Amino acid sequence: MTLIDNTKTFLKGVYGDVAVTVAAGTTLKQGTVLTVGADNKIVPYTSDAQGTLGYILAQDVTNPSADTALEIPSIRVFECGEVDKAKLVFTKDGDKLTDELAAKLKAAGIICCNVQEHTSTGIV
Repeated sequence: MTLIDNTKTFLKGVYGDVAVTVAAGTTLKQGTVLTVGADNKIVPYTSDAQGTLGYILAQDVTNPSADTALEIPSIRVFECGEVDKAKLVFTKDGDKLTDELAAKLKAAGIICCNVQEHTSTGIV
């Protein structure tokens, strides 16, 4: 019997630290899909933004400033490997994981997996 920890976003892979730009008064959650913009700043992915997919946020991060976007250094991100696609987070209403987006993430080294979650192990 294979037991799966259904609390995990990241199944296996490589992590790194990068500077992430966070909008004023915003908290980004673990699992947020990130993109590298034309200006080389790493920001949350939105379907209407230009950029190259590259990372998944591996920790929550908050910008407490009420009026200024901040580039926060040394934020832990998932760089490549396998993720539970049900745990991915999008910041723009209506954005979701599509086949096209999954293919772009795969090209960046991030494989979106279906994870069968077990709430009972049946082990006594």
